[in-house]
Amino acid sequence: MRALNWLDAQAIIDSFGDWAVLAVAFIIFIETAFIFTSFLPGDSLLFIIGLTLSVGNGIIPDWSGFLLVWLAAFGGTQLGWFVGYKIGPPLFERRENFIFNKKVVAKTKEFFDKYGVRAIVLARFVPIVRALVPMLAGISKMEVKRFAKLNAIGATLWVGLFMLSGYLLGEVTLVKDNLEALVDCGYSECTPTPSGATTGPPNKPQAAEKPSCLTELLLTECMLFLG
Repeated sequence: MRALNWLDAQAIIDSFGDWAVLAVAFIIFIETAFIFTSFLPGDSLLFIIGLTLSVGNGIIPDWSGFLLVWLAAFGGTQLGWFVGYKIGPPLFERRENFIFNKKVVAKTKEFFDKYGVRAIVLARFVPIVRALVPMLAGISKMEVKRFAKLNAIGATLWVGLFMLSGYLLGEVTLVKDNLEALVDCGYSECTPTPSGATTGPPNKPQAAEKPSCLTELLLTECMLFLG
């Protein structure tokens, strides 16, 4: 029995069959809640599960699938804020040589005063950063009500853009009739591997992916805190 590749969104969904929505919801939750699971393919999972719901006849109703995934996206990010709020400061006090230090608190407060709304909402679309920013928001003691409101907006836009797009695309007759080929074509060459490479033809050189301006901005600001 082959081990499941947790970086392959299509393989994950295929493995769980009719219960794929629950698996995706769980993965989205832990991907957005914790730094050490932020490598999971959240964007791809949302798009493919949207396609799957549209063309399939699963046990879980489509509207329930959307609700479950949205709740997972919202709840995971909210937990990330809570972890930063509760655990961050004690770590600073007990371990001055920890990767974070007391200066981070002051810097993150300045960061969210400047980029607060945009950082929390737009970080949703940047892998890894979408797990880091909520924790920094908690560390900086951002008000929970304000964070929850921004979190809800970000979760709605994220799920709407990827999952709803996949769902609507699945309603197209041509897509329904060629779903497997579409998924293979769209994701087989961009599925990340543990080494950081991408799968694809062995003799075809892989171009390095250029980060977006948003990615560079948020990563630069976050790394300034950790430096």
